[in-house]
Amino acid sequence: IQTAKAQRMSKEQDLPPCKLLLRSKESCTLYNISTSNNNNAPSASPHPTFKNVQGATLHACSPDGNLMLFQTKIGIVRRNLENGGVMEDGEEKAFLEGNSTNIANISFSPLGTYILTWERPIKPTDGSTEPPPNLKIFSSSTGKCVAGFHLKMISR
Repeated sequence: IQTAKAQRMSKEQDLPPCKLLLRSKESCTLYNISTSNNNNAPSASPHPTFKNVQGATLHACSPDGNLMLFQTKIGIVRRNLENGGVMEDGEEKAFLEGNSTNIANISFSPLGTYILTWERPIKPTDGSTEPPPNLKIFSSSTGKCVAGFHLKMISR
């Protein structure tokens, strides 16, 4: 007969490792947290394949926890956390189509199929009376814009 403490310890050992993303002004770093040591105390170590994201000002995580978006100087970049956040094609590049450097808010749809971005409104250009869309919906698989709207304010 196992004691309650022994049952609890065996359940803790069966837990999958947890990922923790720490964001500072300089970079974002991904850590693995596990209880694989002998005393079941949690330990954290930097993820071996995740390259730090330098200068990220915004980030969003997909509902399933597999995709992360970061806003950097080059725009919104995407990292797949299933494969350890390895950059696609080995280099950092903007994921969303168009200019994505002025985004003030970013989030995923509840199923993770779409990405919603909001930028501060700007005045109409080219003599038109209609301002350009500042609330945009992108496909999370391709990064292509599927819809755009004009919205003066957004609540977070």
